[in-house]
Amino acid sequence: QGYQLQVPLPGVSGTVSGPGQYIRAIFTYGLSIVGIAALWAIVIGGFKYLRSGGSETRKTSGKEWIWGAVIGLVLMLCSWLILNTINPKLTSLSEPGLMAITLEPHRGLSYNEGTKTYDVKTWNDVKSLASYSNNDITAAVKAAAAAYPNVPEDMIWAVMGQESGKVGVSAVSPKGAQGLMQLMPGTARSLGVTDPFDPGQNVMAGTKYLSMNYQQFGNWTDTLGAYNAGPDRIRQYGSGANIPFKKTQDYIANIKGIVPQYF
Repeated sequence: QGYQLQVPLPGVSGTVSGPGQYIRAIFTYGLSIVGIAALWAIVIGGFKYLRSGGSETRKTSGKEWIWGAVIGLVLMLCSWLILNTINPKLTSLSEPGLMAITLEPHRGLSYNEGTKTYDVKTWNDVKSLASYSNNDITAAVKAAAAAYPNVPEDMIWAVMGQESGKVGVSAVSPKGAQGLMQLMPGTARSLGVTDPFDPGQNVMAGTKYLSMNYQQFGNWTDTLGAYNAGPDRIRQYGSGANIPFKKTQDYIANIKGIVPQYF
């Protein structure tokens, strides 16, 4: 596939492969013009020098033409050498290659509760719950939901997907939150966690924290806002929906998109 030129250039056919080839042709054409102009300047300077007839003014004028042309050619050559030394592609004007990007298909996770099967689908593949097929994690979720009945299993999975994504048990946030449900070290210690990367301890403590917030605020918008930004933010702004942080609003919206039945 090429581009048809509306304004042809010498030495270039009517079609070019892309903008890079067209710019390269202009660059080459420009260098040719500069070279020809410099050659003519040398010829004119030499002619003036030879025709000076002993006049110092004409000799000086001829020399200036010659030296000006030579200096221009030297500067052009030095510029080319510098660019070519830094990066040869700067002088070849080749188009940059683009790395191909392959998107993985959307994935989710199914898990069973008796005869009922939940399909937990994430909002994008990066936050896929596919890595949570580990039996230890499934058992941890079931145990936590049994210990804190006001926190449904699918809510735990949804929070886990938002918090840890595909990283799983080893997830650590830039702020230091650890494990599947991303407990901050201080929160983890206050909830009795000794190993934040143990799925059983982490999920149980994270679910307990969800349960405590749900008991206090009575709805999942405020509960999730408290889990993400802290209970003090709910008291400060009156509701999780009023917290003016995009990260928290996205957090609530993403989980709501997975388990809308609780909102």
